[in-house]
Amino acid sequence: MQNPSPKSTGSLSNKFIFLFGLISGIALTSLIGFFLVILISLGIKSGVIDLAKIWEDKAVANQVAVAGLDEVKAPEPEVASVDQKLDHILGDPSAEISLIIFSDLECPFCKKFHYTTKEILAAYPGEVNLVFRHFPLDNLHTKARSEAQATECAAEQGKFWEYIDRLFEITPSNDGLAEEALKQIATELNLDLNQFEDCQSSEKYQEKINAYLADGIKAGARGTPYSILISKQGDKIVISGAQPASAIKSQIDKLLGK
Repeated sequence: MQNPSPKSTGSLSNKFIFLFGLISGIALTSLIGFFLVILISLGIKSGVIDLAKIWEDKAVANQVAVAGLDEVKAPEPEVASVDQKLDHILGDPSAEISLIIFSDLECPFCKKFHYTTKEILAAYPGEVNLVFRHFPLDNLHTKARSEAQATECAAEQGKFWEYIDRLFEITPSNDGLAEEALKQIATELNLDLNQFEDCQSSEKYQEKINAYLADGIKAGARGTPYSILISKQGDKIVISGAQPASAIKSQIDKLLGK
């Protein structure tokens, strides 16, 4: 039998080393992942791991799910208390539950959710109120901030909710509303146009809008609509996205103890 040449022997050795290294790498990665899951599990149960940090890291959150810890909940959001002087409240201000809504006026999902919230309000008269807070996504919707300003100017004349309703009714969303439509809505609502236009050009409510934005970010909002149910006792439930009325009602019933 012919002995293998030095060249072929070297080739076989290189292949063997490559395969051995590849298999070793996969085994080591699997072993590290296994111990990581165990450590996370033990850390959560012992209270060593900061849950707030865990839920900021989606990769770690996935490891938590793998560990079978579905009962672990994200920390409660920090959101500013409802202020009857500063907030826009629809419904009974003394209601047991407030549905705080962070919304962008050019967001199509916010438009859809706006009608859902009205359905919720009608289903819980005296028990639930709506609280609207601006969250314009400036990078996506360049007109949303100007529209938010317009609603605040309408609020000066007691027509905040009427203005919001009409704006959502006519906007095609995604920056599709013409600028002149803001004055048109003011005319339809019989607002003092001089006062409205002076207010709009002053941009005096930008600080308030920015405060709403900061509050939303602190509360966990990363998109719109983003809402929080909050009871008088301080219990909170996050509603992410334009969820159907049935899903929100089940959470409200939970807070009401129904």
